[in-house]
Amino acid sequence: MCFHRCSRTDHHYRGWRGGGDGGPLDSALLSPFSVTWHNGDLYISDVDHARIRKIDAAGRISTVVGNGLSVFELPDLGGQATATPFAYPADVAFDSKNNMYISDAGLDCVFKVSPAGIVSRFAGTDTFGYNGDNIPAITATLNGPRGIAIDKDDNIFIADTRNSRIRKVNGAGMISTVMSVYSEDVCVDAMGNLFAVNGLGLFKRDILGVVTCDSIHAATGEYVHGVDMGDNNDILVSTSKRILSINGAGTVTVVAGGDTNICSNGAIATAVAIGAIGIAADHNGVIYICDNYSVHKIESGRIYNVVNPSLNTLCNGSRAENAVLENPSSVTFDGVGNMFISEMAGRGPRVRKVNKDGVISTYSSGISTWDVCASKTGDLFMMGFGKVWKVAANGLVSKYAGSDSMGFSGDGGPATDARLAGTFRSLKLDKDGNLFIADKGRVRKVDNNGIITTVAGNGVTTGDNGDGGLAINAHVAPWGVACDLTGNLYILETHDIRKVAPDGTISTIAGPGIVGVPGVGGPATAAYFTANVNNKIVVDTVGNIYFTDIRSNIRKVSADGIFTTIAGSDSTGFSGDGGPATAAYMWRPMGLSIDDSGRVYFADYGNNRIRRIDTRYKFPVPVADMSGALSIYPNPSTGVLHIVSYSKTPGDVQVLVYDVVGRRVGTQTFSTSTGVINESLTLPAGLPMGTYVLQLITPSGNRTAQFLLAK
Repeated sequence: MCFHRCSRTDHHYRGWRGGGDGGPLDSALLSPFSVTWHNGDLYISDVDHARIRKIDAAGRISTVVGNGLSVFELPDLGGQATATPFAYPADVAFDSKNNMYISDAGLDCVFKVSPAGIVSRFAGTDTFGYNGDNIPAITATLNGPRGIAIDKDDNIFIADTRNSRIRKVNGAGMISTVMSVYSEDVCVDAMGNLFAVNGLGLFKRDILGVVTCDSIHAATGEYVHGVDMGDNNDILVSTSKRILSINGAGTVTVVAGGDTNICSNGAIATAVAIGAIGIAADHNGVIYICDNYSVHKIESGRIYNVVNPSLNTLCNGSRAENAVLENPSSVTFDGVGNMFISEMAGRGPRVRKVNKDGVISTYSSGISTWDVCASKTGDLFMMGFGKVWKVAANGLVSKYAGSDSMGFSGDGGPATDARLAGTFRSLKLDKDGNLFIADKGRVRKVDNNGIITTVAGNGVTTGDNGDGGLAINAHVAPWGVACDLTGNLYILETHDIRKVAPDGTISTIAGPGIVGVPGVGGPATAAYFTANVNNKIVVDTVGNIYFTDIRSNIRKVSADGIFTTIAGSDSTGFSGDGGPATAAYMWRPMGLSIDDSGRVYFADYGNNRIRRIDTRYKFPVPVADMSGALSIYPNPSTGVLHIVSYSKTPGDVQVLVYDVVGRRVGTQTFSTSTGVINESLTLPAGLPMGTYVLQLITPSGNRTAQFLLAK
């Protein structure tokens, strides 16, 4: 990975990630999303690390798929699975010949791994979308596939999540739609009945093609995440609070889930609080669940740790920088400086509050929300399935928009009677308190009187974009929405940004440029970028636009229309705190917010952090006429130094650090082929505060500078 130059600093509120191959299970640090039992081994989709892990019968954990890198484009295939990068391997299934199938929600494909470990593409292409049925699966476009299941005849069923379809690939490799429902997980029983869950309930398609629904959320208030087959062909369902078993007569039994917050080995399963996502059962009736960065098993009515990384779960009352966050997706501020963070947490979705003093607490829980926005008076708005909820400043919760039936209706009437799509993506308040909702194919507005209208889009997401005409007649596919102080509305789409003026006309102000040509530093209308459902957009007080993209970057469109990158380097990972934001690594940044000082905050979803970019800070940039100058920053430093200089003669460069009595306390060597020196140095841990001297030894001469280490 190359380094990049920029003029920003990057800070964070901490999170947690890890690894663990070959070590004991209690130190194997995972971010488990789904579990699959096959031939005596347990397979875990470790999504944030882009790997599939295996726990064998002897309790050893290993990586069987993925090299730990997360990519945004189809990797080179045909090699070993452990050497191949993936993006978001969400689920695993096996056919009768022991071929492994992996649904990758980030690459919009299903991959096949042979028993010899060779990877090939089974379904999906290098683009996402929907291009029809009854075609070869290898040519079909998918959109965020998650759950995957295989029946006794080796037909493969795919939860094509963002296409709101269950797809079937038969033995001839042809794909078709067998159920039109938004779904995150699927399973199939021995008779061929198909089951799917989508947050609100359990759907069944019987062998005759008849579809029925059990609305678990309406009955319990819990969100449904996973499904698998259990003993005696019972259906196992994981919700935001419990594990349920449903027998053939429809009788529901609670298998696990209670009110106790601490899970100790051997505890009664129905007494322990859980928030399971993935679920699987073996042939002996043992149930495995992914829960809060751990994998547990439920056996004979008791719950045990299989993988438990001893996660420090500092929560309410602790400093925010010491707290553990779980997949933060959005960040927002109210009018007095309180920060609100939405988390898609393993124990169930929640919203955290960080007050002005930096103390974190849980503000609300149970509502699955990818985005939140706060009013100046402290009211908080959250997305649910087909609904928008309002948490008033006094803590009262009420429905603000949407109904129990999802779809489109209600313009001109009360928002609480309207139908919204179940897959809407973003919320934003304007300066007057109007709420804008990025709905499917539309942007809806709820005014201060609670009346809903459509302000952009006609429900069609492709075709003529309608630039120059009225926004309500245009084709839009919004991922994020934002408002400026002059009444303009901004819509983030896959490859462009649209602007709706106060008079209702729409235009494109950024993208779509030439594929593969970012256009950084030039007009935004010539820039090329890619955003998806996870990416969001925000506008500052002077009209600069900031948004996240799928390449783990944060982009800026200035008020005068120039496109730049302010954070990220086109690769995933974690690094860069205290230094230039464009040299930092992020892992799927999502929601954005701007504080009153103009600093940009974003949810670094995969790194489980909220990070901040100080857009006011200007770093020195190395140039060829620096005449031997040496710049180090930040100064004072808290442990990481950035070194900027120039050597007239390229070659090896050595950095030496000395304390005030002349003892060498740090060293680093690197090479420069151009003479430009722009590197980072992490100081040794444990150095006391005080003054230090840095010496730079280059082929064209030596130079020194002092700096202050401050903890």
